[in-house]
Amino acid sequence: MAALTSIIYGVVQGLTEFLPVSSSGHLVLLHQWLPLPTGDKMAFDVALHLGTLAALLVYFWRDLLALVAATGKAVINRTDPDGLAHQAAYLIIGTIPVLIVGAIGAGIIEARFRSVESVAIMLIFFGVLLLFADYAGSQQNSINQLTSKSALVIGCAQILSLIPGVSRSGITIIAGLAEGLKREQAVRWSFLLSIPAVLAAGAKKSFGLVQAGGIASSDQLIFALGFASAAIVGFFAVTFLMRFVQQWRLAVFGYYRIALGLLLFVL
Repeated sequence: MAALTSIIYGVVQGLTEFLPVSSSGHLVLLHQWLPLPTGDKMAFDVALHLGTLAALLVYFWRDLLALVAATGKAVINRTDPDGLAHQAAYLIIGTIPVLIVGAIGAGIIEARFRSVESVAIMLIFFGVLLLFADYAGSQQNSINQLTSKSALVIGCAQILSLIPGVSRSGITIIAGLAEGLKREQAVRWSFLLSIPAVLAAGAKKSFGLVQAGGIASSDQLIFALGFASAAIVGFFAVTFLMRFVQQWRLAVFGYYRIALGLLLFVL
């Protein structure tokens, strides 16, 4: 039963990490209604996030290699004809705010807002905001037209993703649309921006686990199954959303967030 529960958690994480509906919010609900037999629930959630991070690395490996190569050429030759080195720099700029706030108070933020009522409020509020941004955004610019200011604005918005129910992809997509990015470009930038932040959070928690003696042997299979299912489902979720936004609005996810939030209040 524990193995099946772990897989269910991984599937939910894989689906909700990339769709703008808040994976952390859904995990809070799962922990409430489908208890997981592990001693460190926060560590397990990090394992799930590392699984979806693996999905991102697999999906965007060509983009990431191109960014690294362009940065190396820009440093050596002082040229950036494709603007990729600037994109890499903007990813760093956009990651700094959440790293600072996360290092100082991530645990406090999650503990304070880790309730069903709080998740419901965040789902509804940012669902409405997603609807507004999707319909009101100018959607004229590509990632190549990002400025350092836009990168910083989107990066600061990512801080809000530390609150369960907000959604990392949701809030950065909203900020990207507000900065004039086209829908597909806002989604792509959101995913690329999440990679260093999730990697840093996973490294911090993994270091803490190692210091505490590592994962208990009784939990290792549970963690492994959660990681694997989150990675597999996450890859297909990324693929789906990247294709979805080429033809459709994100409004359906806003309506889903609002409906789920209202349902939680009713229940």
